[in-house]
Amino acid sequence: MDPRLKALIETYIEAVAECVAQLAEAGAELPSKDYQWPPDNFEPSGILPDGRSYWCHGVGCAVRSTSGQIVDFDFGEDGETNGFCLSRLLTYAGNRTENFGFVSRDEIATAYHDAIGEFRFSGFILYYLRLSRSHLLGHFVTNANPLPAISVSRGILRRMSTHMTHQREIRAQYDRETIVIYQAYSPQIADPAIREQRFVAPFSFHRMTWIKPSFLWLMHRSNWGQKNNQQRTLAVHISRAGWDKALSLGVLTHPEPSIYPDPDQWNAQFQDAVVHIQWDTERSLRGAALNHFSIQVGISRHLIREFVDQWIVRIEDLSPTVAKIRDSLKSGKEKHARRLIPQERVYPVDPTVAKRIHVG
Repeated sequence: MDPRLKALIETYIEAVAECVAQLAEAGAELPSKDYQWPPDNFEPSGILPDGRSYWCHGVGCAVRSTSGQIVDFDFGEDGETNGFCLSRLLTYAGNRTENFGFVSRDEIATAYHDAIGEFRFSGFILYYLRLSRSHLLGHFVTNANPLPAISVSRGILRRMSTHMTHQREIRAQYDRETIVIYQAYSPQIADPAIREQRFVAPFSFHRMTWIKPSFLWLMHRSNWGQKNNQQRTLAVHISRAGWDKALSLGVLTHPEPSIYPDPDQWNAQFQDAVVHIQWDTERSLRGAALNHFSIQVGISRHLIREFVDQWIVRIEDLSPTVAKIRDSLKSGKEKHARRLIPQERVYPVDPTVAKRIHVG
């Protein structure tokens, strides 16, 4: 491996560790499973004790210093914090490639792909430095439970990595007028929402709400309605016009290098964004990571009234269905469970919007 790349990876991992320590100091309970992040009763965005800003996304977090440097990371399946991928390394390097001995971001990418066969692959997205069997991998993996290495050739890994970056499609249940998005809440929020067919107090109109068209991703996130404050699963039918507006206003939660060569350009747009867009690993019926991504759309407090008052057409309580699927899986009746899963298909997106939010 190019020693410059190894130094970059190790420096990035150290930076992630510092961010995680700051999150813990701010009161965040660190996860032992990726779906446990972000923890309940922890603000999804804010200021850390050392003055840096943070925002949670999917199973990870991004932290930005006052100088604009960004540390973006995901927790591993078992809570590991030492995983990395090319896009996270490029984001971390930003415009400081010379600090790591590289002339350009392209040179980092070339070194990364040349070394990819030397990494330990998690099974999806994240890679790890190959360590001895006696070495701990992250905060929650021990000698008794090491992260398994997947033995594949460098060429296969490179093709797999390239293939996965082109698997961002919006998949949803929709008709000519509406699209279904899913949210999980406590009974205290869900019951009045079902009764009024719109969100009312104690639903918060002062913080971002995340809407997701993938049923199985939400099931992974809520542990099939068993996670605290996520016991009730709601299918929220909203107008396609509202959904399309949200996409058109969306800005990615991280400076994807293929869209934002200059991280400062992304930062300026992100600070003013009323809608946040992020892509998270899609999940199978059993919760396994799939080789494509699921979209999440964050509606900020500046747009949330419009979402509630104008976009929502109907709110449906799917909690009984979720319980049936969960029970079927526990009893080994997977075929029966699959029949209850909402059918989702690719949703059409305006090409200009698709390019900006990284569809493709």
